[in-house]
Amino acid sequence: MHVQEARICGWSGQVHWGMWCTLIGPAVGLMFIFSSPAFPRFCGHDPVVFLDVACICQTDDTLKAAGIHALGGLLRRSRELHIMWSPEYFSRLWCVYELAAFLRINAGGGIRFRPIFIEVAILLYFVFNWLATVLFMACLMLDMSDLNMPLAAIAVGHLLLLHCMHLLRHYMRDKQELAKQLEAFDVRHAQCREGRDRAHILRSIQRWYGSEDHFNDQVRGQVRFELLQTLSATHLPYLTAFANGSGAAVCALLDCFVGLWRSGLPAPGLASFFVYATSSVLFLGPALARLFFFLAERFAAQRRGRLQDWGTTFLLFAAWEGCVVLFKGANMLAFRSHILNALGVFTGSSVFAWVVFHCVRIREHKPAPPATEENTVPVIAAGPPGAQHTVNSEPCLAVDASQSTRVAAQEPAGTCCRK
Repeated sequence: MHVQEARICGWSGQVHWGMWCTLIGPAVGLMFIFSSPAFPRFCGHDPVVFLDVACICQTDDTLKAAGIHALGGLLRRSRELHIMWSPEYFSRLWCVYELAAFLRINAGGGIRFRPIFIEVAILLYFVFNWLATVLFMACLMLDMSDLNMPLAAIAVGHLLLLHCMHLLRHYMRDKQELAKQLEAFDVRHAQCREGRDRAHILRSIQRWYGSEDHFNDQVRGQVRFELLQTLSATHLPYLTAFANGSGAAVCALLDCFVGLWRSGLPAPGLASFFVYATSSVLFLGPALARLFFFLAERFAAQRRGRLQDWGTTFLLFAAWEGCVVLFKGANMLAFRSHILNALGVFTGSSVFAWVVFHCVRIREHKPAPPATEENTVPVIAAGPPGAQHTVNSEPCLAVDASQSTRVAAQEPAGTCCRK
């Protein structure tokens, strides 16, 4: 506990500061993040997920073969296919083969495109933002009457996010290459660990699609169309931006409120603080998080040299940090002076958030729709060696689980995946 002089809305007195919520909050927040996959179960929705590397036996050849031959039926019964995308995904022959098979077998199934780097970047932003908040609160406890120190603490603490922005620019660059990657796809260039598996896949593709070129057309057409339609998923939605941009602020503001209330701050001062806190949590935190990700994607293009590339990152970070200091500094000054000033900044913050979430957008790719059903090649089932192959029957898809650990098909709730 720390005692500090403060002047708020004409009132002056000693404020008893603490940092319990600010320090305990990160642990609670990380527990929330890592336990979030279990939330649907608590809400009565418990989806069954088939993850090939976990559901197909990797040690017994007989059980592995049975799982491989049953995979076609599992894909047909699945409701959604979740693709944990990374830049090398479409260079893996098994992954592309499984994706195309899902589109053929399960025409009504949905595809969820989830770039892996987004979750990593969000976690980094969450951690570094919390460290900056802890530093801010520590400086605030040292001198409540001077804004220069806490604002400087925000800037210094956010320097941790400079590296996060540089990494995010690199990841967004990979995302922007996705359209070119799909447009130039050729199954003959895809890689496979085992030469025997590669030969089997190529033979199956020829039986399924008539030729390798027809399969390439399938990936360049329907697969490309489906995946590019989901590129907007990398735009940070409000709830995600709220959790990452305002989680630390909520804990710090709780510490501030308890200190001000225990110190006897009159009702007008508490009301002004409430307006300030609401503006910070609902508008500024989410908007600044969204702006951070937007700048990284909008200016993701790599510069000629490493120094120029880091210089671009620094300029982007400086522009973002300027918005942070400007809006948060104005918010703090306003709530200390008068509640009407706090309401004015509240209005400005809401407008800023609306602009960031509704007007600041990346132009999306507009792929041409895939060929109509009449122009597609009929699917021919690829069964085990010696089996008869029939047109339009359920394929018996072979998938090497060790090669396709990044793909999972989500089935309707209440069904089971059986080998």
